[in-house]
Amino acid sequence: AMFFQNLFSKAEVVDQEKISDQAILSFEKNRFDSTLFLALANQYPEEENYKLFVENSLSLSMNIPIDLATEVAILTNYALFSKSSRKDAFFYTLETKGLADQQLKIFPFLLMPLVKNAFYYGYNTLDKYPVRIRLHLRGKTLQLEVSNRVNHYIGSQAENPEIRWYKARLQQHFPQGFNLLFNSNSNLFKATLILDLIK
Repeated sequence: AMFFQNLFSKAEVVDQEKISDQAILSFEKNRFDSTLFLALANQYPEEENYKLFVENSLSLSMNIPIDLATEVAILTNYALFSKSSRKDAFFYTLETKGLADQQLKIFPFLLMPLVKNAFYYGYNTLDKYPVRIRLHLRGKTLQLEVSNRVNHYIGSQAENPEIRWYKARLQQHFPQGFNLLFNSNSNLFKATLILDLIK
């Protein structure tokens, strides 16, 4: 017993527990968006389609990978439901490139946090400045880039609990490494995720 106590310090154990807890929080917050649910729950004719989307989302498990095509379909539907839930104008674009490899897998709801971050914290009501979502696959390396018009009413779009929990989930699933970058200027905020997918 003493050997393991020396091998893993108390701080390391606490850090691992914290990462695990935050990873679960990130998964749950993205598997079910309560704000979107309340906006669409009684909105006909979207109600039935959205109910099916939620049922499918709740059937997925955090640590069981899914096909990349399924993850992209989830993201696409989430964006469509987000648009239809808004009473005001809402603009986004979604571009994909090189996603033909059907053998690659990804953990569910791993792409959604950056999109949600842009939808909820960035400006998206101007046709000229939509939220831009770009997915590019080269080999087994996936790059997700999400950009939006800066919201000057918040301090930093890169610093909020959801992003903190998301980093913990990435760290848990990709301990060998991943790249998550944030850039912003007075007009534009951009988040970029680069990771190697699972065969």
